[in-house]
Amino acid sequence: MTRIRYRSVMSIDRDRGASRRRRAQWGGALLAAIAIVMTPPLGIGSYVLGVAAAGYPLDGTGVAPLAVAVVGGAVGLALVVGSALIVSALVARPRPRPVTTAGAVSLIAGTALLTALPLAPSVVLGLMGFPYLVAIALMGFGASACASAWMRSGETAPGPRVESDRERPATLAATLAVATLIPLSLLATGLVEAFVWGPEAQTDGLTAAEVWAALSAGDAAAARAGIIGWAVISALLSLLPALVAVLARRIPDAAPADRRRAIRVAGLFAGGMVATLHWVGTFSLGMSIADTLPPYTGSLSGPAAVIVGLGSFLLASAVFAALLGRPAARAHTSPVREVTPTR
Repeated sequence: MTRIRYRSVMSIDRDRGASRRRRAQWGGALLAAIAIVMTPPLGIGSYVLGVAAAGYPLDGTGVAPLAVAVVGGAVGLALVVGSALIVSALVARPRPRPVTTAGAVSLIAGTALLTALPLAPSVVLGLMGFPYLVAIALMGFGASACASAWMRSGETAPGPRVESDRERPATLAATLAVATLIPLSLLATGLVEAFVWGPEAQTDGLTAAEVWAALSAGDAAAARAGIIGWAVISALLSLLPALVAVLARRIPDAAPADRRRAIRVAGLFAGGMVATLHWVGTFSLGMSIADTLPPYTGSLSGPAAVIVGLGSFLLASAVFAALLGRPAARAHTSPVREVTPTR
């Protein structure tokens, strides 16, 4: 029977000398970031490139040509580099398993399809979302196959804990405070945007008070309900870093650096979800304004555009923080397995 001696709370970064695994980590992180940015309505990339591909006037949709160039260039570069890193890591394996090879190919193909879909003709996008389901299925199979290959590749036994790896309550408290502040600050900004900046940006020179007064009682109630619902969900998400901190302390083998990294990832993920779900909370308000106060401009306020962009950025940052964080300060050894004889 094979018994795993040690496993980091959240990482495959223990083998710092194994460049093959590091390349696979970087490639996987880049492709995961593309999936976040390009999956509608999760990421802003699909909207930005879709508007440009449809031929809409960019100034009338709140999408600047610079944003199209930056998003398109970043996504294309990440796809090329991420795919090259995964292929190089696969080729470097002594005996690549067929399942691992198929998983890597599936992961790259699914990511490439997801990236290309916003640029596809409308007839392709009108197939009830089927192309997106195919892309997600390919990526899911590829990620599962690659993850299973890593699980079979052995773990790293930790060396003795060094002085810099001691638990420091002040450092842990500061990490938790910053991680909690990220979703809370987005919640506060999003509330102001929903009640003030957003209504003013969607109408022709009216103040927020005039917009709310012009709505019917039912429309105003539905709009407030949507915003309040988003605020409640956001408040619950802001508790995620504290929950992770409590759970991480219950893992005896977890290094303090791993606990802090788990809290940072939770904060980035919570902030990303708060920002990403903001449009859901304000959707009813936008529809009510469009029906009640023509001419409806349909434009985003400046803060709303920032919030939408931050959602994709924070979620992608959470992926990078989880996969590519600095290893805990320990004297690590080579990947080993401890074999316990069975009777």
